[in-house]
Amino acid sequence: MKKTITMITILMLFAGLQTISALTYTVEVPAGTPMVYVWNWTSGWVFMDRVSENKFACTIDNADISAADECYYSLYPDWRTPATEVYFAGWEASHTITSFPDNDFTTFTVQVPPQTKEVYFSNWNTSWNLLKMQQVGANTFSIDISSADVTDYSYCAGPDWAYQEADAGGNPVSHNSWLALDIAADFMDYYDPFPPLTYTVEVPAATKVLYIVGEATGNKFIEMQRVGAENKFTVTLQNVDANMDYAYCAGPGWEYQETDGNGIAVNHTQHSASDVATDFEDYFDPAAPTTLTYTVEVPAEVKALYIMGDVIGTWDSWVEMEREGSKFTITLDNVSADMDYGYCAGPGRDYEETDAGGNPVVHNGWSASDIAVAFEDYYDPDAVPQGLTYTVEVPEGTRVVYIIGDMNEWTEFVAMQKVNGENKFTITLENVSKDMDYEYCAGPGWEYEEINADGKPVNHSEWLELDVAVGFMDYFDPSTLTTLTYTVEVPAETKTVYIVGDATGGWSDFVEMQRVGTENKFTITLENVNSSMDYEYCAGPGWEYEEIDTDGKPVAHSEWLPLDIAVGFKDYFDPSTLTTLTYTVEVPAETKTVYIVGDVTGGWSDFVEMQRVGTENKFTITLENVNSSMDYEYCAGPGWNYEEINTEGKPVAHSEWLPLDVAVGFMDYYDPVGTEYIKDNTGLVIYSVNQVIVVKGIFRQVNVYNLAGQIMQSEKAKDYFESKPLNDGIYIIQTDRQAGKVIVR
Repeated sequence: MKKTITMITILMLFAGLQTISALTYTVEVPAGTPMVYVWNWTSGWVFMDRVSENKFACTIDNADISAADECYYSLYPDWRTPATEVYFAGWEASHTITSFPDNDFTTFTVQVPPQTKEVYFSNWNTSWNLLKMQQVGANTFSIDISSADVTDYSYCAGPDWAYQEADAGGNPVSHNSWLALDIAADFMDYYDPFPPLTYTVEVPAATKVLYIVGEATGNKFIEMQRVGAENKFTVTLQNVDANMDYAYCAGPGWEYQETDGNGIAVNHTQHSASDVATDFEDYFDPAAPTTLTYTVEVPAEVKALYIMGDVIGTWDSWVEMEREGSKFTITLDNVSADMDYGYCAGPGRDYEETDAGGNPVVHNGWSASDIAVAFEDYYDPDAVPQGLTYTVEVPEGTRVVYIIGDMNEWTEFVAMQKVNGENKFTITLENVSKDMDYEYCAGPGWEYEEINADGKPVNHSEWLELDVAVGFMDYFDPSTLTTLTYTVEVPAETKTVYIVGDATGGWSDFVEMQRVGTENKFTITLENVNSSMDYEYCAGPGWEYEEIDTDGKPVAHSEWLPLDIAVGFKDYFDPSTLTTLTYTVEVPAETKTVYIVGDVTGGWSDFVEMQRVGTENKFTITLENVNSSMDYEYCAGPGWNYEEINTEGKPVAHSEWLPLDVAVGFMDYYDPVGTEYIKDNTGLVIYSVNQVIVVKGIFRQVNVYNLAGQIMQSEKAKDYFESKPLNDGIYIIQTDRQAGKVIVR
């Protein structure tokens, strides 16, 4: 039986009311605009819904078209001084605003108890009206207020003052001094816009499984749980109301729908805590091997689809499905409806299905019709790896050009050949495709990166027969390459010295220097360098031993000297302290794997898996050539997405060995069966937290791109970079050394 829902819309037109209509206002605004209100004569100020990163819209019912000949857009729902509104003389389907008169924002952020579902903000700027805040992280809400008064403001856990923040005694709390992060320990009450509802139904004895479907489930088949050994099933649904329609099915499809005594399908239109089903059209047995057809509707950009999981016997291979319009389908033999499976928009876990928040999706049981809203990436079977010739026209005087990109995972600058007599360079590469990203540099490093006329870095996201570069950050002269001896005088307590930088071929290659006799000097001779190559000294094989000046600031050398003098280092490595240590950590019960990373593993990109201690919530590993002062971190998976956090949600770094560490939580928990970590292909420390991306260990430059290749942020930075707040999604991080991907959610 097919479930058919018919919607009837009745439109009534009256001659005397033809100026009354519904008007849809749409406005494009600058990136980062937190909220927009629209005003016209008939409605006053109306809050607009965000429909994309830079676009807001709303529909005003019963608007008087004859009076809609002017409108205002504003950051706030009232008239202000200085003005924040932008005026338009006539209604149009879409307006564009390049800037608001007042962009002096103050960001108010509050951390709240876990049971808080909504948070509202109020102060003098809002005329003490309560404005709904945006959730920006776990138990964290934020709002931007223009020209804000920071001397008196309040938070509420609901849309009126009965939910105001409270102290331990239950007294209302107001804030009179702005903090970057406020912490609300409690509220007078907690608002729940949609309290959870529990559905329970008594069924015939033949019923083996039960599903609920309808408005209450978003028209998805949700499996219910049996109540002990009874012939009852139950489920609790979030964000539903009692008037939503629903139906029960004795299997994951409409062919198993509940029927009455006359075989007529039964639909429920009002929530009941206790339903009784007398019969079903059919009864499904999930354990019985059978033949099932898997069908999934996918986004338009999907060019190929694969299925994986228990239904094909493995999660490490993929079977291609057949396209049927906007859907893909496959029929599998010897499967059962309780088998898990997943979809991928390509032959690998890099293309795994995700939800709207970027989280991997695993299907725990067959459905006759699945809907996939997104994938981590989209495979193009037409983009077959081939031989391509890259050619770029460059400014006069450019001596060398290098190419780097997806074709070598952004790890190697490959020299191109000059076209005789022309300002062009060319190279033919095998096993590349036209959709691979790449960049040109006028030298073997990011300091020579291509830039546009505005001085911003250029990323090429699609192959062209001829690229044209208008300029580069700097121009390398290979004729200056020679052999140089680097010598540095150091403090007496220095036991080892390492050199790192362009002079060593990369900012992750720490090369040990030799002591000069018994002096406090160290030296090394390097080939194929020049006197303008950047370099740094470290009193050990890592950035925690970096050279510093008398003010404690890092020292970078941009010009060779026959003798450098280092007045100090952040720390001093002692090779005699190296020993064997066992690292053990106690973790939350849901932790399935633990990895250790840091100086103790030889680098901050080397995630080493630890072993579980029996059946305990502990993991352990024994490492050689370490000492008790080496830095390290724990992750509940093989990447920074799974980094250890404290009770405030902040990353935890360990700087001293303990016989037992205790981790209270992690940013996410890796499931070696159900999820796959997105490798970032970088030797740097890169992770996301609270909607921002953090990069540690930068030398000079960091660029943030979205997956469409658009640059979101570009900054010069040293050691540490924190991005502006970003929407959920996958971003490409490019630094002066390497590049990688990171998830924001």
